[in-house]
Amino acid sequence: KDESMLPSSKYQVKVKAFNNKGEGPFSLTAIIYSAEDAPTERPRNVKIKVLSSTEVSVSWEHIFNPAVTGYEVSLKMHTLLLFIPQDIKELNIRVQVSSQNFSVMLENLKPYTKYYTKVAAFNAAGIGPYTYPLDFVTEKAPPRQQPRIINAVRSGSKYIITWEHVKSQSNESTVKGYKVLYRPDGQFNGTLFKTGNHYIEVPAPIKGQYIVEVRVHSEGGDGEVAHVKIPGMSIKK
Repeated sequence: KDESMLPSSKYQVKVKAFNNKGEGPFSLTAIIYSAEDAPTERPRNVKIKVLSSTEVSVSWEHIFNPAVTGYEVSLKMHTLLLFIPQDIKELNIRVQVSSQNFSVMLENLKPYTKYYTKVAAFNAAGIGPYTYPLDFVTEKAPPRQQPRIINAVRSGSKYIITWEHVKSQSNESTVKGYKVLYRPDGQFNGTLFKTGNHYIEVPAPIKGQYIVEVRVHSEGGDGEVAHVKIPGMSIKK
């Protein structure tokens, strides 16, 4: 490699042959471009937002350099139970995104686990320097217990759905409330309600059968779903 040549630069080249009797004529001038170097700048202002027990968002500021074609996010895992160097494990989690993206969602992580992450820019010539590692801890897993629905009573034009309060275990995230999905039977979409109570009022269906799904909502994510079917006003029990 000629260190005097600038990367990604235009050069004019002429070639001639020679032997023991002398040199021949130069060729016509050709235009070539030197190869690009790997990025030398680190991404700045890396931010981490823990979303649940298994998801985290990592973002950074864009490097304004046309030689940068993308970014790589690397991840290491460090269990919370044994804070010793031998317990640090290199994961094969390296996510690459284009230079138009300045954030990435990391999914399928382990609950209540400490991770280290770092970001680097790259191009065809290689990967540039990584940022200094930042650590974060995923939330505890959501409660495994389903809400036990104990009553679904019609009152005029409404149904009152009641369930037992879910208590999280020591290794689970604290219950913040409940998500209730009210949808027609056979469909996946419906109306989503959030409540801190262990009961909710939903409209009595005018026609057809509806499903009411209830699940715990916690900082670690949503728990298992329980459901009950409620008939429409035109359906006799």
